[in-house]
Amino acid sequence: MVVRVAREKNLIVFADDIYDRFMYEDGLGTDYLGRRYENTLTFGGFSKTWAMTGWRIGYVAGPAEIIQCMVTMQQYVFSSINSFAQKAALLALDYNTDALIDGYRKKRDLIYEGLKDKYNVVKPKGAYFIFPEVPDGDGDSFVERALENNLFIIPGSVFSARKSNVRISFAASEENVMKGIEILRKMA
Repeated sequence: MVVRVAREKNLIVFADDIYDRFMYEDGLGTDYLGRRYENTLTFGGFSKTWAMTGWRIGYVAGPAEIIQCMVTMQQYVFSSINSFAQKAALLALDYNTDALIDGYRKKRDLIYEGLKDKYNVVKPKGAYFIFPEVPDGDGDSFVERALENNLFIIPGSVFSARKSNVRISFAASEENVMKGIEILRKMA
């Protein structure tokens, strides 16, 4: 549908593929929009897949004429990323992330299984967040209660109009994920 509408309206599509390797279900794979629609700018980075948060290294792929304009602007507006970060990013491209993604899949399964009987929750197919609906329907007050229990989660209202949800990251040690599940089960 995105491709059809973009073609009809001659739009440029911005595709945020920062979590492109975080696919937990067999057969999902990443279907890069840029392969199906030529006027797509695909953005990615190294912070999620290769745990290079804060290094500020990313990339964009798309139509040559747009990329050339972006390169020209970058040369005169932004300073360069340091050379050691660039070299690390190149090395990261050759790193097999399968074991890392398997670890996230395991933690995804742990938190989903730990919450599904107490919360209305959908099992994530990618990324490292889960977005359950809280029992009392007020995500903001639920976050306050979670903080009182030394659990840091984010109100869903920050990310969507759903004020009844919270966003929980499982990008933590398995031990901390289990502690979080225990607290969330008690709070339900």
